[in-house]
Amino acid sequence: MVKAGMHIPAQSNSNIGVFSEIFTDIGDGQSIENDLSTFSSHVTKISRVLRSKNKDSLVLFDEIGASTDPAEGSSLSMAVLTELTKRKFITLATTHQGILKSFAYKTEGVENGSMEFDKKNITPTYKFRSGIPGSSYAFEISKRHGLPQYLIDNAKKFLSNEKEDLEGLISELDEKITNYNNLLRQSKSVNQQLTELKELYNKKYEEISKNEKKILKEAAKKAQVIIDNSNKAIENAVAEIKSSNADKKVVKDIKSDIETEKKKIEVLTRESEVKKETFKGEIKPGMEVKISGFSTSGIVESISGKNAEVTIGSMKLKVKLSDILDVIERHDEVNVNIKFSPSEDNAVSLRLDLRGKRGEEAVMLVEKHIENMMLNNMNYCEIVHGKGQGILSKLINDYLEKCPYIKRKKFGEYGEGDYGVTVIELK
Repeated sequence: MVKAGMHIPAQSNSNIGVFSEIFTDIGDGQSIENDLSTFSSHVTKISRVLRSKNKDSLVLFDEIGASTDPAEGSSLSMAVLTELTKRKFITLATTHQGILKSFAYKTEGVENGSMEFDKKNITPTYKFRSGIPGSSYAFEISKRHGLPQYLIDNAKKFLSNEKEDLEGLISELDEKITNYNNLLRQSKSVNQQLTELKELYNKKYEEISKNEKKILKEAAKKAQVIIDNSNKAIENAVAEIKSSNADKKVVKDIKSDIETEKKKIEVLTRESEVKKETFKGEIKPGMEVKISGFSTSGIVESISGKNAEVTIGSMKLKVKLSDILDVIERHDEVNVNIKFSPSEDNAVSLRLDLRGKRGEEAVMLVEKHIENMMLNNMNYCEIVHGKGQGILSKLINDYLEKCPYIKRKKFGEYGEGDYGVTVIELK
């Protein structure tokens, strides 16, 4: 297919071997006409392979060493595979003989392989596993297809201890590999969620920083307008006082009071323009710190130049040293491994009950609950707001529509609260 330029069932980064010769021994080649038994047919084909001198050859054997005495057949198979490996032929051979599985494990250049099998349901999964020998599952398959249990039990008595131990080992290894693969898939899924959550935190942090600067700038402009207006009012007041020939002491006192108020406004303006003071001391890994824009403290993991890597909850964030506002002193010096996991103290409920709460208070509780969900790596929650006149429900759903962290939302199913409950799922 590759030589013909055809698309093949493989990933785009796959490496494809191109061979000058391909030898196969598949199926039953017995012939009465040519006086060939099944085994003779296999040997004839193997002999033809051994006559080849081309290293760029692919050899495919189905049930190598079969159709004869198992001990002699497996011995002959090991000799043939050893010779082909020595010649550096690429060889794929299938077998049910346990001794060949041991041979592959012990011999350099030879590797076991098998197709994954669902032992519980006695069905193939069509997944290839390199390095793992397969099991025949003869007893399990026989039982599934109606063979009486007492016959299977009697058959197990005839099985040699060595064979039974090998099959048991393969079966146990097979189960462990399957569990490992399942855990690996789950780990990749969780890692993907953590990566997305980290990106979400970084994005939120940048948005908060930008909004903070924008708000402070606007506040400073408004304060300056107030000062300018106050100056005009002061001048007008003084002019009016003078024109009315008021007592000089009264004028002086009024001017003093006005100047005092003016200075207060100027102080407020300067405070609005100044960013929260950065921590001036030395920051070291292991310190618990307060970061601008975050209500939750974090642990400094490492420092690189003007940046620090900080763990907040279960997430690691890269922040500027100038954004660290304070260091929280910890009086216990016991070294512990910090691992974030929901407990009774910081666990987030899957159900948030807002019945009886006022509109603004309810929205704030929802916002806080969503923040805690992200910190606890949760993505599902039921918000109970009741039916009533629908006012609280509308306020909550209007907020959820604008919330950037909501993946989807819906009202509860029949029996789960209907329109009195809104179910949310985070991104």
